[in-house]
Amino acid sequence: MDHDYGLRVIDITNPRVPAESGYYETPGTEWGVALTGSYACVAAGDSGLRVIDVSDPHAPVEVGFYDSPGVSYGVAALGNYAYLADDESGLRVIDISDPTSPTEVGYYDTPGSSLGVAVAGNYAYIGDRDSGLRVIDVSDPASPVEVGHCPTPEFAEGLAVAGNYVYATTGDSGLRVIDVSDPANPTEVGHCYTRGPASGVAIVGSYAFVAANQGGLFIADVSDPANPTEAGYYDMTSNANEVTAFGDYAYVAADDAGLQIIEFVHTGVSDGAPARVASPFGSSTILRGPLVIPDSPPAADRFLADLTGRRVMSLHPGLNDASRLVPGVYFEVSETGCVRKLVKPR
Repeated sequence: MDHDYGLRVIDITNPRVPAESGYYETPGTEWGVALTGSYACVAAGDSGLRVIDVSDPHAPVEVGFYDSPGVSYGVAALGNYAYLADDESGLRVIDISDPTSPTEVGYYDTPGSSLGVAVAGNYAYIGDRDSGLRVIDVSDPASPVEVGHCPTPEFAEGLAVAGNYVYATTGDSGLRVIDVSDPANPTEVGHCYTRGPASGVAIVGSYAFVAANQGGLFIADVSDPANPTEAGYYDMTSNANEVTAFGDYAYVAADDAGLQIIEFVHTGVSDGAPARVASPFGSSTILRGPLVIPDSPPAADRFLADLTGRRVMSLHPGLNDASRLVPGVYFEVSETGCVRKLVKPR
């Protein structure tokens, strides 16, 4: 999704060189997208739900739409249904078994303004702005019913579900971790602040990737849900609004900067401290010859690490011969953390 510029399809076969394959200019303002099979379900603001056939990524085309009564801010898809977070019109359940004729089969009018939605099993989880997290039983799509709720500080927006936990972004109040093992009694068990207002979240393994607006990409270790802790961050020149993640890559929608792909190198690059890179633009040193290490401050404790965090070269003050390094990305590391990112070109 590209806000006022429709759905953009990006080829990430090589994450280091993403390229646009195709696009479709939907009416309205695009706020969210969910994939199911060869279709993209787009939450298009005042224009409701748009169903886009992306079987040919070079020529996506709209095949159907549903004009919801509210403003569609979020969408999730599971099986034959799309679930719309439709602002003051709450949760709308749309049958998309026939993509050319999406039809509403049920709804639940939440008490607040539905901004985000995630679905797992028989439950839809709604980020309901000032009304916090709402848990809706959708086992009968024609008759969704709320079974529980959990208040959040500020407003609940972005949601991700992993196991028995829902991870909710709440603006300046950061990331909240909510135990939903008992859907009738969802309970916050942990939280952490995110360097900027948290808006989008994705979970991969034991890490939460959070789009933190002017705070860039924030990464939290959630292996202990009761005590999420910072595992790293990436400053960006443009606000990070939404994020999805696969493996070690986070894909960030970053305002005017478009799609930014960030590789998470875990904590190994800093010998146990969080991995930090100053900026995605202008922060990398291109390594074309010897690596120069200044005499001051003392550099005897510095080394070069690859993307896995493996020490590949000890560094000393003065010239360091890097000719044997294979082309790729490296990090100069000291005992205080990552000093700078280096790229050795092919």
